[in-house]
Amino acid sequence: MEAKKVLGILFAVMFLVMVGFGIIIPVLPFYAEELGASPLALGLLMATYSLMQFIFSPMWGQNF
Repeated sequence: MEAKKVLGILFAVMFLVMVGFGIIIPVLPFYAEELGASPLALGLLMATYSLMQFIFSPMWGQNF
């Protein structure tokens, strides 16, 4: 039963993260443009998040 509870919490957290990304991704280029960020900086920002998630997800997954 404990594993199901942890899995439910994990699914809820991932759902909220993906909803957040779904909300911010379409708006981020316009916001970054207002702040003076270049398209390269915006691309690097998004790529860095994806790369770090790719690298560290297996490490976090081994703990649960």
